[in-house]
Amino acid sequence: MGSDAQQSALIDTAVDLGTTGPDSTFGNGGLDVLAADHSLLDSPDFSLTATGVPAEVGALHGFSGPVRLSRSGLPKAVTTSWSQKQVTAPGSSIRRVKTSGETPSAPRPSH
Repeated sequence: MGSDAQQSALIDTAVDLGTTGPDSTFGNGGLDVLAADHSLLDSPDFSLTATGVPAEVGALHGFSGPVRLSRSGLPKAVTTSWSQKQVTAPGSSIRRVKTSGETPSAPRPSH
């Protein structure tokens, strides 16, 4: 994790002292180190972009571990699969979508 992320966590979780917002007397406020630590732990380690093919997994905050890909919320007639079910960030996997004959189709435009 980089020093920029740590600095941001300390500023974002500081307890306001004096007037609201940063000021010349108290700066960003009092440090809440526990809140800053929790905010860093709660931060995602990776990003996933799956708007196209392939799905891209990006590393955040120095993360370089495996990311397991899955899917949910699909209609019964739709199935998907990944070329790689687990990707080490940064990396990518191709998503395949299969539909059955029972999948509703959009109405055809009339001319």
